Amino acid sequence: MADINNSLNDFQKIIEILSVIRSKINDQTDFLYTYWGCATDALTDIENCISKLEYENAQILPEINVLFAATGQFQELSMLNGWSDEYLKLAARFDICYHKLKSIKS
Repeated sequence: MADINNSLNDFQKIIEILSVIRSKINDQTDFLYTYWGCATDALTDIENCISKLEYENAQILPEINVLFAATGQFQELSMLNGWSDEYLKLAARFDICYHKLKSIKS
């Protein structure tokens, strides 16, 4: 039972991390080196991830992991918009949660 409670907590932590990233996106955000064309595209993708995490859908985790990868969309976004130091901290937190959930779901 402890593993289940920890996994739920990690889902929530990832939602919180994505919420921080979501809060940094607006109409003035630069998307030059990302595959998103505008804030609406990025926010839609993030909301989709959050929605699936709220239902504890672990199948979305690999997709989110790619967003956090080195030179991934979130890193590019952070570098373009001046919050790369904060991104590195968020990515480190995500990695911890991701690996815990991955080991439980395997």
